[in-house]
Amino acid sequence: MKYNNSGFSIVELLIAILILCIGLLAVGRMQIGSLASINNSNQRLEAACIAQSKMDKLLLLDYNDTLLSTSYNSTFTDDKGIKFLITFIPKSGPVPNTKILEIDVKWPLPIPKHSFSIKDVKYE
Repeated sequence: MKYNNSGFSIVELLIAILILCIGLLAVGRMQIGSLASINNSNQRLEAACIAQSKMDKLLLLDYNDTLLSTSYNSTFTDDKGIKFLITFIPKSGPVPNTKILEIDVKWPLPIPKHSFSIKDVKYE
């Protein structure tokens, strides 16, 4: 009786399927990691837009406006339900007749894990 040895054995097929499954699991894990990174980037971008929008409004105010002299907090909720805490901190500048305006945005609330800050100088 003559056997034909030109095909694959069951063991070889099982090993090939195992290697394929390990590769697919690695690709799936990479996809989950990149989705989390994209979500974090979107939230960071939104925080930057919120901070810049607030800063633009403050820079349009008169130098002696009372809003530029007192710290305050406010919250913002985006369309996905993520809450952002916005803190404004004015400080006197190193040069006379200047103020340093700092806006800090933290998210998600109630326990912030991330933050984004911008500073600018307002002069008289």
